[in-house]
Amino acid sequence: MSGECEKCNEHTLDCVCPKTVKFEIKGDPVPWQTHKGFGKHSYNPRYKEREAVQRQLRSQYSGQLIGGPLQISYIYHIDIPKNTSKKERIRMDQGLSRPTKRPDLDNYNKFLNDCLNKVVIVDDSLIVKLVSEKHYSNSPRVEIEITCQI
Repeated sequence: MSGECEKCNEHTLDCVCPKTVKFEIKGDPVPWQTHKGFGKHSYNPRYKEREAVQRQLRSQYSGQLIGGPLQISYIYHIDIPKNTSKKERIRMDQGLSRPTKRPDLDNYNKFLNDCLNKVVIVDDSLIVKLVSEKHYSNSPRVEIEITCQI
């Protein structure tokens, strides 16, 4: 989807046109992790993962940064653990069993909010509604839907 609104040919903080953009990030979902070290020796331990996710986002979206109050939906499809029994694997694949172990949704959300910042959206402080779910899947990925709310 292009970064421009069909009604006003641009999409800025003042745009009154609703807009929805969808993404799919392939691979295992990555949780946010605090910076390591201290002072000038601190570093982001998820730097490479963040760069990889941002590369996928840029390849799917080349429009202007989306502003305004935003609603974001994340659906995390987490790989089924290898040591799972066949019976439980079927339940997981059908959505009857959901992931309840760490990492928690909040850390997944923080990581993706950070990745979207200045790549797709103006700032993550513009997020007014956030919906997220974890599911097991044979094809790990994250589905993202961003809607500009007016």
